[in-house]
Formats: sequence, structure tokens, C-alpha cells
Amino acid sequence: MEKARNPGWVIHDLAQYPDMETARTAFGRGGAFQIAHVVPNGAAAIAGLQPGDALLRTRSSQAMVDFDAIAVHYGDNRRNRGMDEAISGLRPVFADRFAEGGRLPDAPIVVTIRRGGEQREVELRPQPSCATRFWVDSRNKVDAGADGEQVRITSGLMDLASADDELAAAVAHELAHNLLGHRNRLNGLKKGKAKATLETEIEADRLSVWLMANSGYDPAAALRF
Repeated sequence: MEKARNPGWVIHDLAQYPDMETARTAFGRGGAFQIAHVVPNGAAAIAGLQPGDALLRTRSSQAMVDFDAIAVHYGDNRRNRGMDEAISGLRPVFADRFAEGGRLPDAPIVVTIRRGGEQREVELRPQPSCATRFWVDSRNKVDAGADGEQVRITSGLMDLASADDELAAAVAHELAHNLLGHRNRLNGLKKGKAKATLETEIEADRLSVWLMANSGYDPAAALRF
């Protein structure tokens, strides 16, 4: 399984919301990029970061990056250019910083945040975990997919699932595709793609129930779903 250093947070861009002024009222005006959620016992939570913290800068032994400058680069109308375009622009920045852990084990990354009008610096020590990223597609179509690097689940599919265990079945199936390297396998074929696609779907189904069980979900939910 490919791993990457994971900060244990979910970041959102206030421009992702239809009414940016309402978003500022709801989430605060500390900065364009803010922490929406921290994973319990993850690096961000251990460092004391909280939802609502605005990300201002990050620095490491290599360089410093100003997040507001990235927001300015994409412009105030960035919500019209794709909801997560600016967030996507941050990913290579963090990937570069976190990759230093490969050269300097457990190397910290200093993140400057704003909380309650005050700035503070926090040392973040992301730990290796599954490199796959997960995101929700707001379309009502019932669909899901995996491209080797990320897993996409639509709002329509989430609405269809009647319980968390059923949603976990869909997510685990798509994650299994990434873990098994199916996208690269299919892309490398010049013939026999239909047969190979069926084989990869069966392989993903088989691995998905193990992933569910190991994560504490009921594997039988896959059958119900």
C-alpha cells in the first residue's frame, strides 16, 4: 500500500460555498483556508489544532509558503473555477513539505495559524498512512470511482446508503481498487479490457469486506447494499 504523511485534517476554502459572506460569518474571517475537521488522535489533533483555525503559512527546512498568496493567485472568483481548485493547489505544497519526512524521519512542519484573532505557530508531525484521498462529489447521480490516487463518492450514493456500514461498503470497494493498482493494470492493456475489468471488480469486492471488517464495520452490509 502506498503511504504518505497525513496531517489528519480536512481543509476547506471559504470560496467553495455559494455565499462567501455567509461562509465568513459561519466560519470566521481568519483566512481563506481553514481547518474544517481534525481526525481524532491524528497529527493535527495531537498538535492542538482545531476546526476553525485559519491556515496562514507553513515553513520547513526548505521554504515558506503563504496560503493567502495562493488564495489571491486563484482570485476572489475562484469558486467559479471549480469548487476545490484552490484546495487542489495546496496539495502539492503540503506533499513537498510532508515528503521531507522521508529524508528526515518524523521531521516537523511549522504551521502558522490564526485563532480568535491571534497568530500562533504549531509544530505538526504527520505520520505515514494510506495515501488515497477521499472526496464527495455533490452530484445527485448514484456513482463512485477510484483513479489510483483518490476515491470519489457522489451525494446521490450517500443518500442511497441507509446506514454507515452500507456507505463503508462502497468506499471500501473503491479503496480496494487503489490498493490493488487496478487503474494502472487496466490502462496498460491493449486488448481483453472487458474481461480484465470484470476481474478487477471481483477482486475489489473480495478485498472490500476485509477492509470493512478491519475497520469495525459489518461486512454483511455489502450484501445488503
